[in-house]
Amino acid sequence: MVITGTTPLYRYRTGDVVKIVRFYKQTPVFEFVSRKGQLLDVAGEKTSEACMNKVLAICSEQYWTARRLIDFTCCSSIIADLTNEKTETLLPFYIIFLELEDGGILTEKEKEKLEIVLCEESPMYVKRLRNLRNIHKMTVHVVKQGTFEKFGKRIFNSRKLVSRDRIKIPRILKNVDDFGFLMENLANDLNPNTVN
Repeated sequence: MVITGTTPLYRYRTGDVVKIVRFYKQTPVFEFVSRKGQLLDVAGEKTSEACMNKVLAICSEQYWTARRLIDFTCCSSIIADLTNEKTETLLPFYIIFLELEDGGILTEKEKEKLEIVLCEESPMYVKRLRNLRNIHKMTVHVVKQGTFEKFGKRIFNSRKLVSRDRIKIPRILKNVDDFGFLMENLANDLNPNTVN
């Protein structure tokens, strides 16, 4: 990404967390890390957007090779508790929403891989899940083809944005209505419930 302008970069409010990786002469070169406020945290583990992106990339490339990931978002089960959705446990857990190319779905084993890879990539997650047992296993939902495109339009219309270019799908859902929208758009999966 190249940003030019008459004012210094520090005056822009992008809402992105960036990391300075090197300098080109006296100009910082940065890489995108995550968006501000986009940490998934149900028990102190603090899973970043960057970590979840990496986990999904690994799963998509190594375990879901027949299905390309279109988009995703996640939330804590606390959002589900604020709706009429019933949860199977009192422990908090992650809920992941995925859209796959051509309306694909995942098998239970493919869904399990997501949590296995997250455990490999996030020491704090595995500590909370396995050792301290204060996080329950995640739930993975696959949504219908086109859901994230509709979700982006919904965000545009509800948040009175100036330009569709400014739409950023939240990686961490914090809005009960957004959660409800995604639940209404689940793919016709035989068992979209918690990974066993």
